[in-house]
Amino acid sequence: EAVKEINDCGDHFTTLRLPLPTLDVLERPVWEITTEEVERAYRKLVRWCHPDKRSNMTDDEAEECETAFKRLKKAKEILSDDEKSGPYVREWVVDHGLARKTKEKEAIENTDLVKSAEIMREREEERRKQMAAKRGEEQQELGSSIVKEMERKRKVAELARLEREKRQRLLEEDSDSDDAQAKFKSKGPTVGKKGGDEDEEEREKNARRGRPRML
Repeated sequence: EAVKEINDCGDHFTTLRLPLPTLDVLERPVWEITTEEVERAYRKLVRWCHPDKRSNMTDDEAEECETAFKRLKKAKEILSDDEKSGPYVREWVVDHGLARKTKEKEAIENTDLVKSAEIMREREEERRKQMAAKRGEEQQELGSSIVKEMERKRKVAELARLEREKRQRLLEEDSDSDDAQAKFKSKGPTVGKKGGDEDEEEREKNARRGRPRML
């Protein structure tokens, strides 16, 4: 099925399953596919019709694969070469009616597509640099946020430690207060007992003196 689709294609762009050329705002032909992308498209499709795949095929199938292989090879040869792809793109644009007026057709035919391709590559390189710079900024912001989060956790842990120490001091103070109250209470009965002994002695003295006892 893939081999049949390759043989049915009418141009090198569709043969390699690549985007078609377009016109920019100034009605100039634009085709922004790089040589590396052409090579990748070729390698992806050629595996279906490479000569190494024909050992178990019928004669008709082998012939179709041979035709598809030649078409892919020709498409790669033209589209990966700036000197060949420029005229091919301009011709395709004119033949497919993208240039609606004779004046526009003349402008397209006189366009230096190789130079335009170089400009597009420079723009692509600049775009990649900007994306790399943006990724660097994002990574830097991520690192800063991680540091801030670590600092926040450290402060939370420090506050928790101080709170534990405060509770511990309060518990120790309560314990000391309870000990003091226990000592104070333990002295009460002793004082009462001493007073009782003094009353008993007073009664004995009064009895010896003949005084009535005080009850």
